[in-house]
Amino acid sequence: MAGGIEFFFDLKNNTRIPSVGLGTWQSEPGLVGQAVYTAVKVGYRHIDCAQAYGNEKEVCFLSCSI
Repeated sequence: MAGGIEFFFDLKNNTRIPSVGLGTWQSEPGLVGQAVYTAVKVGYRHIDCAQAYGNEKEVCFLSCSI
């Protein structure tokens, strides 16, 4: 993350993912998109989102505009 200590998980396929991410499960409509947008702007690169959460339209709408 921007200006912080970076920790990663090394995966078996020789890739890495950040150990700290933003979760979007049970996020309130009208807030989750802005939360994702802000998180990406400040350096988050691990966003936990899934179709089952039912908020993909809002998450993508704002985050895809970055």
